[in-house]
Amino acid sequence: MYAFDYLKTHVFAFCVAQWLPTMLPTFMATHGNITKITRKNKAGKPPTVRYRFRMGRDGKPIFFKTRSEAVAHQKNVAAAIKSKGHDALDVLDKTTLGNVTTALGVLRSLGLDSGHLVQACRSYTAAMSDTALTVTISRAVGQVLTSASYQRLKPTTTRNYRYRWQRLCDDLGHDKLLGAITVFEIEDFLEKQEPRSQIKYFADLRVLFGKYFVKQLRHMSANLMDSVVPPPKLQGERRVPYTYDELIRILECVEPFSELDVLMHLNFFTGMRTSECIDLTYKMINMSRAKIYLPFGYAKNKFDRNIDIAPALESYLEKWLATKPREGRLFSLCYRTLREQLHTACEVADVPWKGFTGRITYISHAFEGIFNKQLNELQFQVGHSFDSKTTLNHYVNAVDLEDVKVYIYLPLKRVDVHTWGDLALPI
Repeated sequence: MYAFDYLKTHVFAFCVAQWLPTMLPTFMATHGNITKITRKNKAGKPPTVRYRFRMGRDGKPIFFKTRSEAVAHQKNVAAAIKSKGHDALDVLDKTTLGNVTTALGVLRSLGLDSGHLVQACRSYTAAMSDTALTVTISRAVGQVLTSASYQRLKPTTTRNYRYRWQRLCDDLGHDKLLGAITVFEIEDFLEKQEPRSQIKYFADLRVLFGKYFVKQLRHMSANLMDSVVPPPKLQGERRVPYTYDELIRILECVEPFSELDVLMHLNFFTGMRTSECIDLTYKMINMSRAKIYLPFGYAKNKFDRNIDIAPALESYLEKWLATKPREGRLFSLCYRTLREQLHTACEVADVPWKGFTGRITYISHAFEGIFNKQLNELQFQVGHSFDSKTTLNHYVNAVDLEDVKVYIYLPLKRVDVHTWGDLALPI
């Protein structure tokens, strides 16, 4: 049924292949677009009229003083194209080319054969530059990773792009020619990813093929991802925060002042995004003002902000920073390694795995605690846009008020010499 629906959607591409040969002479006679352009001049001077001839949307324009000159040039172009002996499919536009390619894969999956398959392949190949048939996918991605425009992106973006693009190279084979990649190979690659990650892979591959392979490197003249069927968007489940007791049990299974320990304290007691925590440098932590400064480009919302350091977290950071050189980045491990370590700690602590939900845990507790449901103040702290519904819809969860008091006011266990029972909560 899926293949039938696919074929029905793109069958018009083959219909075009049937009737286009009969329309080819008429098309060739008027090949190329002639546009009359009138430009106003200064007062006292008549307007200037020119005739622009352009081959396709992206073709280089040629200007003529009279329409007869433009028409004569148009006829010469049509005659030259006709003399090359190109078949009907060579004049299809990019959108139809993509549909032809998709229909080609559908017919192959059904075990069918047709003379149009060969023509569709020739047309698809013609839509690429010569370098696409000589450069490999691995080399092309390497060119992107060393480009100046890629280097100017923020660290979290470059890291995600690099990871997903390299996964594509591993799946297709590093020696795969760029011009030999098909739409269905991309779709097969997307299907292998986790359902929640498929839409992210699709978006990042669109950037790779469109922004870099088409516009910047000019390896391709059409974005291959335009013909790829987008993965379905899944309705995300509401993520649940850790309780205070669960958090303490996890920390007991984590080595004190290790990178995972530091990340958890920053993530769970400031509300920063995990990516923001991992990208921190020592210079961003100002202990004299008890603030963490995120400059422009580090945060997801692309504006800088100051984040308050709670007294309990301040004591922890002071003890941890006493043994550090305070230069460079805080973390040397990547996100995926730290995530695996947290997963292991949850298994040892017999705590249900909920992911890196420190941001959710902090916002849910802080909303009922130190911010007293002042949503705008909380949104400023965590970097959400004012009046954004995201904070309430996805982050604020119902938590026990006694649990809120413990979470917000008790000092961290790493720096406290007393037992938990000796500590007094605020009245």
